[in-house]
Amino acid sequence: MLDLVFQNGTFIVNVMEEDVVVTLEEQVFNGNVREWIITMILAIVLGGAAYLVLGYYKKRREREELCGGDKEDEFVYRISVAMCTFSLASSFAAILLLPGSVIGNEIIHLHSGNYYVQWLTNSLVQGLWNKVFLCSNLSLFIFLPFTYLFMESSGFSGSRQGVMSRIKETIVMLFLLVVLVNCVAWLLSSMLGGIKLSQENILEAWTFYLPYLYSCMSIFGVSVLLFFTPVGFSILFTEVGKFVMKPQFFRNIDDELYTAQFEEASLHRKLLAHLPPDGSGQLVNGAIDIHRKLGEVQKDKAKLEKKKKASTIIRNLSYPMAMLLLSVLTAAAIIMVGLNILEIVFDRKALPAESTDVVLGKTSLSTFGYVGALIEIVIIFYILIASLAGLYSIIPISLRPRKNDTDMTKVVYNCAILLILSSALPVLCRILGISNFDLHGNFGRQSWLAYFYLILAYNALFEFMATACLVKKFSAPMRQAMYSKVIQAFIGEPNSQTPAMSDSRYFD
Repeated sequence: MLDLVFQNGTFIVNVMEEDVVVTLEEQVFNGNVREWIITMILAIVLGGAAYLVLGYYKKRREREELCGGDKEDEFVYRISVAMCTFSLASSFAAILLLPGSVIGNEIIHLHSGNYYVQWLTNSLVQGLWNKVFLCSNLSLFIFLPFTYLFMESSGFSGSRQGVMSRIKETIVMLFLLVVLVNCVAWLLSSMLGGIKLSQENILEAWTFYLPYLYSCMSIFGVSVLLFFTPVGFSILFTEVGKFVMKPQFFRNIDDELYTAQFEEASLHRKLLAHLPPDGSGQLVNGAIDIHRKLGEVQKDKAKLEKKKKASTIIRNLSYPMAMLLLSVLTAAAIIMVGLNILEIVFDRKALPAESTDVVLGKTSLSTFGYVGALIEIVIIFYILIASLAGLYSIIPISLRPRKNDTDMTKVVYNCAILLILSSALPVLCRILGISNFDLHGNFGRQSWLAYFYLILAYNALFEFMATACLVKKFSAPMRQAMYSKVIQAFIGEPNSQTPAMSDSRYFD
């Protein structure tokens, strides 16, 4: 309210405050609007990131090759890209769900009275968990199967060809697939849980079967993470060693550069010898392979020249620091799992399914405060990267995504793989004790998370496999040298196929 007062020849405007009464319904409405605005902003950001990632991997000219000016094929292609983008964005949301919740809890704990963090509430976090659960299930059971069937469809035989015919065929096939999956889910639940057939539990698709289907996929995803994350720990040491510059005593760049220059000159002479005498410049038989090898050698030569120009500090410290960082992260993950086993055995920590309604920001989730929370987040992403490295090490090369050379069928496969792993990541981190943040929504409503011996066995098996993979990785030079000595002692001849201990390959 404004109050106009004349004083000393001037008008003074006084602002009189009034008590504004906000009803409970208005507070709930404003809170819901705020949550939906935040959700839409996050969805737009994640959707844009997913579209950029798809554009990086999928074929550049696949649209022209598949469509060829046909509007029907172009419509199918656009729908496929849109659904793959939605599925990939759901995967990104599932990956960021647990780290974002941990960061939000620490921010509220440190700045509980700050006006600018009042929008970060329990309702918002709970709603995000439920929305990510819904989007993950829709992507995994509806959108990705629809995309694959839609791309492979051609319409019913005898019907009029067109987009509607392909849509009808896809819907019918998807409906049959959904019926089949629900029948399998009902059979499994009946055999394992003794649930009797009734009209009520048949129609409870949202409250029972969808969480049950996710529970089955979660078990599968957690099992995949169990076996491939320890393998990924050892693979990361090798892969990082290929990209990081090694010190001079590990790798002689001058010798490698001289060899590359000599090979480049040799291939260049061979290529000139294969050129036609008429000077047309067209490559004849045999010259195409030589030209391809020459291009590869020139790329390797450029990389070696770039590494040679690097400073002494970068050349001598980058590799040891990278190996030290990987060693620290791996050791931290193994130690955290070991401590989690002790806490479970001595009943110091509740099982993942025994979650309670915790007020966000009431206490810190880590003993070391926000520093411990940041360490947990780094280890969560490290486990995800290790699991992807371990899984893609056994996947056939033909199914792996490649830059600008991945067709839409392979995109669907890789989106499904990433979606399964990302949806199981919060469950895995909660089982292993990487984070103490409780699983919200249907993520924590899985009956198998309440079995004490199952959770204990999972932690113990993960600890054993991670330790065994690392021991096998770093003891390989010693075992090979001992094997060579034993062969030499019994046979009397050195094993020429076994490399020496000083070989630089053991430092990869």
